[in-house]
Amino acid sequence: MGGVKRVYIATWGNPLEWRAVSYKCTDEDLCGSRERECRDTYSSIKCMSNADIYVIYVLDSVITASAGQQNPKAVECARKYSLCANNECSKLAPPSRVGDLSGWRDLVKGYIECIVRELLGDTRNVRVVVTSLRGRLGDWEFAGGNSPDLIASELLVGLWNSIKDLITDDERLYLFLDVTHGINFMPTLTYQMTRYIATLALIKGAGEVFIRVYNALPGSFEVIKLIYENMRQLVLPQEVTDEVVKALSYGALAVIPKVLSRNGACRENHINFQVDAEINHGERKVKYEHKGDIKPYNVYSKLIEEVLCGDNVFRQAVGRGGVIKLRDLMNHRLIDKLSDVARVVIQDELNDMYNAISKAVNLGLRVYDNYYSDIILPMCHEGFPRQCKCVGKEDMRNFIAHAGLLKNCTKIVKCDDDYCIAIDDEVLKCLK
Repeated sequence: MGGVKRVYIATWGNPLEWRAVSYKCTDEDLCGSRERECRDTYSSIKCMSNADIYVIYVLDSVITASAGQQNPKAVECARKYSLCANNECSKLAPPSRVGDLSGWRDLVKGYIECIVRELLGDTRNVRVVVTSLRGRLGDWEFAGGNSPDLIASELLVGLWNSIKDLITDDERLYLFLDVTHGINFMPTLTYQMTRYIATLALIKGAGEVFIRVYNALPGSFEVIKLIYENMRQLVLPQEVTDEVVKALSYGALAVIPKVLSRNGACRENHINFQVDAEINHGERKVKYEHKGDIKPYNVYSKLIEEVLCGDNVFRQAVGRGGVIKLRDLMNHRLIDKLSDVARVVIQDELNDMYNAISKAVNLGLRVYDNYYSDIILPMCHEGFPRQCKCVGKEDMRNFIAHAGLLKNCTKIVKCDDDYCIAIDDEVLKCLK
């Protein structure tokens, strides 16, 4: 097992209304010591001083908020970015020069980074994720195409883009989610999206992912651990149409490069949704609009495809037209991250295939450019009449029971002086 990477993720509602308190942190994972007191600070982020990356999640409405009791640090940052809507800066509003969503979010990120700099003294490792919202906050209304699906997908993509470059093979990844300052749906949604990015990290190569969720108790301001989750297996979307995700959920790893190669998935931009907004300062209204698929499960599936395309074994297999090396597949790290059943099935199938090929070579039988069924037929004297078609439930059961390695549709070919697996197109019908 490699080293350790630590990511702090926080949901922030309205920093303008925070007051200075002393947070007490007794969790060694989060704070680096058994007991730590963070005195006179406006955010629990102050207790987390050893993260590799800090990710702050806020809504577009953070620069239209108001507060009776103001946080002087936030006020200072609001003034810096011309966000104060009155002399006291008890109410925020974007300046009239902001005419599109890109400019709006640049202001949001600048404002939040300024606050983080006041708290931590540095923002080099800080990432700010901003999403749309629905409803009214302060004097501003947020409407249009801002569905819950859009909010979830924006958050998922933003979180993943913030941490993906941090992940290397076999490292342990800690995801610390601090929901102390989150409002409304933010904590629940962020926890679910954190589980998704944990799966993406496992696929990319992380050896294990540890999710810890924290909140500060009112009054005592003790930072307590709410959820403790160790993830070693993939959390995959259910009831999706994406063929790659279906193959992954069945443990049919040999089929994945065939699908990626046939669909040209590794040559395209996987995330194809775009978000913009019409901003009307007179009516104080933000009207969102979007293009592309914003369904969270579909966006999650496309991110899974993107990570698989970056995997060395699958990338090389796609370059060979979907043909994957048997030895590479047997040693692939993803096998241990599948569900318990899928892991056992594919391990048994690959071991049986390797042993059958070895035995056939010793007997002088033809192996290369021969179907798996024809290789083992002289040794077991048994045919496999239904192990290729995919037209009904029985065929689907065969596909799952053999991790996609249907004997009459799996050919052993030579590549780089090694045994490779070539899957017939017929097998892909099982993923429809």
